[in-house]
Amino acid sequence: MTRATDLRGYGHGLETEQQRDVDRLLNDYDPNLSLRRIPERDPAFRPEKPFGVYEEGTLGVTPWVFTLAGYACDERVLARVAAGDMAKRGVREDMAKQQAEALAAQAWQDRQRAMQAQDRHDEMLSVAKLGERYSRFTMRNPLTGERMVVDNSGENHTGRTFIV
Repeated sequence: MTRATDLRGYGHGLETEQQRDVDRLLNDYDPNLSLRRIPERDPAFRPEKPFGVYEEGTLGVTPWVFTLAGYACDERVLARVAAGDMAKRGVREDMAKQQAEALAAQAWQDRQRAMQAQDRHDEMLSVAKLGERYSRFTMRNPLTGERMVVDNSGENHTGRTFIV
């Protein structure tokens, strides 16, 4: 699923791309978990911690696993969930916390790399479409900012990209 079509986090009151990424990571870890903005009428709502990890299917108990502030919506959320799961399974608390932090950091890095790869793929598709449509066009290199001319006009330098 690409980021362009994933609207899951928008229905939960999430404001930033980072919050939506944390929501996707939680859902990958456990499909019953999601990051959500806590409704003001909910007893778990506190203005200083308006977000929470929500667990679907909890009957008779609060569905909020824990609450957190907006600035704390990063890989630490997944680390905290994983540490809780490990502690339930009998792993020593200090080891569970370290393992969970390492797991969360790795998952966050993998997610960021996958998003960058998807962005590069989308960009290359756009360049290929431009190449089919125009014999010569100009674009900026997103990494260096240099202006590049892509020429596939059929002259001696066919298919070459050169920097102007």
